[in-house]
Amino acid sequence: MYRSGSAFVGTGSNAPHFVNGSVHGVAVMKVVAILVPSLSTISLAWCVVIGFWIWFTPIGQSRSFSDVSLFGPAPLIMPVLIAAVATWAAWRSRRGVVGFAALLLAVFTFISGFSIGSGYLPASGLLLLAAVLAMFRQTPT
Repeated sequence: MYRSGSAFVGTGSNAPHFVNGSVHGVAVMKVVAILVPSLSTISLAWCVVIGFWIWFTPIGQSRSFSDVSLFGPAPLIMPVLIAAVATWAAWRSRRGVVGFAALLLAVFTFISGFSIGSGYLPASGLLLLAAVLAMFRQTPT
């Protein structure tokens, strides 16, 4: 087997024939292409579920989140919107937008960490993982 440019060319019938990369690299790219949108979609679903959970679960002595929150449902809607933008960007292969949204959700989770932020920690972690994997994703040609 010899190497010609960036392509491997086999000399026998059992030798692999690679063009523009390796079989392993192509398989990894296909997995990453599936994982990035899937992780961001799971992150969005988690934000929606946790938002409803926090909204409808009583706090303390049968007080609801709407009684306690000065901003109404806005603190619960904001992470859903951030995750929705990240999911849209992941399905459209917009790596920069996925990364920015992941960073924004991580900052939201950190700032609101002592109240509702801990509920969004799994979603933030999944979105950060999707952003890291998106860096290795090839853009469609």
